Amino acid sequence: MITKDSRILLIDDSPAIQAILRQLLQALGYTKVDAAGSVKEGLELIKQASYDVVFLDMVLPEESGDEFAQAALADNPALKVVVTTALPYSHESVMNAISQGASDYLPKPVRLDALKAVMQRLERESQYQTPPRDLTYV
Repeated sequence: MITKDSRILLIDDSPAIQAILRQLLQALGYTKVDAAGSVKEGLELIKQASYDVVFLDMVLPEESGDEFAQAALADNPALKVVVTTALPYSHESVMNAISQGASDYLPKPVRLDALKAVMQRLERESQYQTPPRDLTYV
């Protein structure tokens, strides 16, 4: 379930964008925020800790964000990945990430009201998700 106590990971190669997103999330009451500057670093962090939400830049130096989305969601389908990019929604890498299970798209520059709307939607949706039932009959 997504709450103010949820762990959030920012993956962006720009320290300035990381700082802005962190400040905006903290202004909304989310305090457990970590950051990574690359896909490789992000994948290492999600292996070490359980994150609820990842804000993912699509244009990264070594690998693209959709490669992270594919790998991370294969390991944890419940992970909420929000694509954060200046690329248009219709760009191929954004569409790939969405088709692979990314939860939302947040255009850059990120605005507080748009970020708030995304987080509220994720919180609402997480309240209605139920764990898979074991349908094995004894």
